[in-house]
Amino acid sequence: MRIRKLAKDLETDEVALMAMLRGLGHVRYTDPEQQLPGPIEAQLRRHARDLPKVAPPVQLPAARPRPAAEAEPDLALFERAMATVRPIGPQPKAPPRAARAAPPSIPRPPPPPAVEPQRGKVPEIGAPRRVPVSTLPAGASVRPPPAANVGVPVASRAPDPVERAVAAEARLAEELGRVKALEARLAEAEARNEAILAREAHLLAHAETLASSLAEVDGHRRQLQRDAGSIAEPPATAPLGACFERRGLLGEDEIASALRALLDGHRAAELLRIQVAEPDRLEELLWERILLLAEDDPTPPGVVAVRVPAERSEGRQSSANRTAMSRFSTACLVHNVKCIVIVGGSPAYHRTLRDGLDPRLDVRLIPGNRRGRVPSVPTADLVILWASTILDHSVSAQFPQGIVVPHRSVARMLGSATEWIESR
Repeated sequence: MRIRKLAKDLETDEVALMAMLRGLGHVRYTDPEQQLPGPIEAQLRRHARDLPKVAPPVQLPAARPRPAAEAEPDLALFERAMATVRPIGPQPKAPPRAARAAPPSIPRPPPPPAVEPQRGKVPEIGAPRRVPVSTLPAGASVRPPPAANVGVPVASRAPDPVERAVAAEARLAEELGRVKALEARLAEAEARNEAILAREAHLLAHAETLASSLAEVDGHRRQLQRDAGSIAEPPATAPLGACFERRGLLGEDEIASALRALLDGHRAAELLRIQVAEPDRLEELLWERILLLAEDDPTPPGVVAVRVPAERSEGRQSSANRTAMSRFSTACLVHNVKCIVIVGGSPAYHRTLRDGLDPRLDVRLIPGNRRGRVPSVPTADLVILWASTILDHSVSAQFPQGIVVPHRSVARMLGSATEWIESR
């Protein structure tokens, strides 16, 4: 903004405004048409607000140098300059003055010596310039300007509106920050409350489910108690020999004669319909003590031979067993399987394998009902777990690396093992 326009906005004189600039240290501004930067303009506005409202100073026209003969005061020019002074603020209307005659022409006085203002000291707005008395003509009267409001204490000056606005804005920002923090805490508390309510609803539903389950279990328990009163105690088990003894048969010979008589009298069907309390033990006995043999097969010691056709024979002379053992031995020798461990099977089956397999193979037969710890065979190339025969779980659990063969006969067991060896 130009100095002239700023002086008009501040309702002051251009000369006083340029004097204020010089007092603030800005001595390069000497023309009212010069442009002021924004910071200097703001500084002048603050300084003008802090100063009391007084009448602007007398603006004298620029004096031109005159000869010494004309160096006399021009009273008319001075009074005309004084008439241009306008006090700040509303003023009462002055009564009309009587017109007076123009004073005689007086030579213009020389301009007063220019006084450079001290740096940092600003002349008061409206302070009149002092004119030397020696330059005025004799009998000339000087009308002084209105008195300036000097001596107003600094504490009574109004605070800066900009500073008040900045402070209010800072306080508002601080309050807004507090409000946002409270809103965040409120949202967090509401989220926690919703989570607690959801958890409570889940626990209530779970409690209802448990209550219904407990009621159902209690109903089943009462029903079982009612049913238990009507169920008779199961009969006590007894050995088969005790049954024969209670009939009056004494000793094994009489019991064997009774069994032969029942079988010869075609009463085997009635005997076979009797329920057995321990079928596993009976089956184990039958596998250990009975061997199915052809007519020309010799009976091994310790077993009872039951003569069957040759294709069903379990002896080593059976064609199916001989073929299976020959094929198994050949596959082991071809694939370099020298050490074989067979877990399970009856003693009769063990004798058949021991006599029928190739003697170049290291075959180790372990009974399936062996008690205690079974010696490990770390050099075994093949371990066969012979399922569907006499094979206790405590024995088979000691050979986790073994292959399971679920066939009972010798021929089918060896056939499955041969297929596994050839497929490696």
